Amino acid sequence: MFFRQPQALETLAALLSPDLPATSAASPLRAWVPSCSTGEEAYSLAIALWERFEAAYLQPHIRLFATDPDEAALARARRGVYPQRIAGELSARRVARFLERTESLDYRICAPLRERVLFGQHDVLRDPPIFTGLDLLCCRDLPPKLTPGAMSRLAQRFHFALKEGGWLLLAKPLPAGPLESLFESASVDWPIYRARHREEPLELHGVEGGSSLPHRRLARLEEQLRSANRKIASMGAEIEGGKEELHDSNSRLKSLNEELAVLNVELEHRVRSLNAATDDLSNLIDATDIVVLFLDRDLRVRRFTASAARLLGLGGSDVGLPLKQIASTLIDSVLEQEVRRAIDTARPAERDLPAGERRWYLRRIRPYVAGGRAIGAVIAWIDITQIKSLQQEVASVAAVEQQRIGQELHDGIQQELAGLGLLAQTLCDILPSRAEASRDLAQRLAQGIAAANERLHALARGLVPLPVDAQSLAPALAELARSTRETFALACLFEPSRVRIPDADVATHLYRIAQEAVRNAARHSNADRITIRLAAPEGGVMLEVSDNGIGLPSPGRIQQGAGVGLRLMEHRCSLIGGRFIAESQPGGGTRIACILPAQPDTPGQ
Repeated sequence: MFFRQPQALETLAALLSPDLPATSAASPLRAWVPSCSTGEEAYSLAIALWERFEAAYLQPHIRLFATDPDEAALARARRGVYPQRIAGELSARRVARFLERTESLDYRICAPLRERVLFGQHDVLRDPPIFTGLDLLCCRDLPPKLTPGAMSRLAQRFHFALKEGGWLLLAKPLPAGPLESLFESASVDWPIYRARHREEPLELHGVEGGSSLPHRRLARLEEQLRSANRKIASMGAEIEGGKEELHDSNSRLKSLNEELAVLNVELEHRVRSLNAATDDLSNLIDATDIVVLFLDRDLRVRRFTASAARLLGLGGSDVGLPLKQIASTLIDSVLEQEVRRAIDTARPAERDLPAGERRWYLRRIRPYVAGGRAIGAVIAWIDITQIKSLQQEVASVAAVEQQRIGQELHDGIQQELAGLGLLAQTLCDILPSRAEASRDLAQRLAQGIAAANERLHALARGLVPLPVDAQSLAPALAELARSTRETFALACLFEPSRVRIPDADVATHLYRIAQEAVRNAARHSNADRITIRLAAPEGGVMLEVSDNGIGLPSPGRIQQGAGVGLRLMEHRCSLIGGRFIAESQPGGGTRIACILPAQPDTPGQ
């Protein structure tokens, strides 16, 4: 039971208060609780002393030894775990201060208090005392019936263990008689005693007439002998105390080793689970045949899939290789910049890339995030050759259909409108002068048909563009600028440059992008100047159309036609592996650009 007769413990702690300031970490208050059973008495005394230290604003320098002959009881005491009912034996303040709940909702003595108490096996009734120089001895759990001789011997052992002036707390008072020379009572209400210092000499028996030695010399010799005996006993007791502490440390080490063994088993289980998950993920990635490359923050290779090893020509020794040293057509000049941007901004990026032999890959770059921050990047290349082929086929079919419609407009409807225009003009010529109103109406009809015919001609010319190939792109753009000046009555310039266009397919898409950009600028931007540029940055190809109009509207205000036009231009740019840019310029106006990276030279070129 905790705090049995709490007033006795409080009185004892109060008597010890004057001695507390003299304690230190090197010289703590030393106490012994023999017959401690499962530890409640020892922990109660430790709590009472701790509170006295805190009340005096002192660090609780306490070393409390608790012993019992029952090893099973000591094992429970060392754990310091008790059932929930003990909360009724302690005040709410002490429960909150010195106890903590376990997973099973029991109570455990808090670690700082447990560390102040050392438990060891010892039978106070049979074994000699193993401690000396104690400040306090609390023994309230003794057999209820002890003979006067046994109690006398026990009291002498207690006196031997205590230092001069040390305190003793018992369950019941000491018998009167010779023990009064060892202890003096320190409390009227409780059996609390203080150890005396023995001054009387030993009585000499069997020597006739007393002794031939002077009485005072005998007393001095007796005191010297007692002092020597105490020093010898003290050394032995300190050794025993050290053994006790070592035994307790070994017990705690054993407990820690057991906990470590349990943790190792759990860790081994988690490692097996992690390895299994890693194997599953690796097999999944390999089954999808996706090229994946893992990079660290310095853009060095951390890991790669089997598909990446085949496509990029990597081996096991390439772990740690810088990205720029990988020799592959899939590693272009802008990849490193895009990877660094993805890591710094924690935003993904993707683009379509040609890879020789008419193959295409979708390259996705994502930051590798761990602990809430980007510590590298993951690059994936997905083969989209079949998708690109389908897109090209759809674009080709659309172009053929567009040309057919344009041809029909030109050869059919436009010719019919031209014929109707001639008839209207003839009607104007043959009408008599007196029919002036009818003649004016016929004239307006002829003018309307002519205007519609002109707009239809412009539409048909847009649907059926000039034939464009790698060599004729520049002249076609120049013609686009000229026709725009005539049609829309605004300045439209073409700035050519020496550029190598890969093939007719690229030339056609670039021309279509320029045509759409110029048309949007002329119709929607309120611009009076449009510039078409063809350049070769870093050996690549750049088509740029800029104007001085109102700039791009916000996404929510994009007109339906302009929005479709932007998407068509972006789609055409992606079909040829370019990077599309549509932005408002700082000084006003819009910039549309399609940028193609430099293409490696092929044999025969």
